[in-house]
Amino acid sequence: MPIFQYKIARENGAIIEDTAEAESEEILRSRLEGEGNLVFYIRNKGEIFPFRLPSLKGSVSPNDLLIFNQQFLALLKAGLPIITCFDILVERITNKAFKDTLLSIKKDVKAGASISDAMGKHPKIFPELYTASICTGEQTGGLPEVIQRYISYLKKNLALKKKIKSAIAYPIFLAWGFFDAVLF
Repeated sequence: MPIFQYKIARENGAIIEDTAEAESEEILRSRLEGEGNLVFYIRNKGEIFPFRLPSLKGSVSPNDLLIFNQQFLALLKAGLPIITCFDILVERITNKAFKDTLLSIKKDVKAGASISDAMGKHPKIFPELYTASICTGEQTGGLPEVIQRYISYLKKNLALKKKIKSAIAYPIFLAWGFFDAVLF
């Protein structure tokens, strides 16, 4: 089983850096968050490059958006003001385009815009479904619940993409082996 290095914040504010065995990063993240911790990062100890390269096209990966939402939800549930949440989240983002976007959103919210309107100005990063969900959460007062539902949606979407890639990889692997045997 792989070993992962992680950094978390406990409910009492203590910062912990440790290692743990888990079947996958997602399972470990789920376990740590289930214990009420805020996960800063989880890295496979075997990875040569434990960081992500910045996005070249000005958008973020679905996995980065998932992590952002999980952290945003944890901060909201902790009762922090929105501006403080964005201050903390900006510090954790490594993708320059995403960081600049969050700074812009923070500025707009500070000026009186709603979160959904501020995020709606950045459709490359925040899809229309997401901004509509955030708008609903703001209007109903259930922003944490809406973000939790969107996190579930993203997790299912990522799992489906992973299954599709696996389903496609096997036939390609078989074809490669066939052509390798025939041609060489």
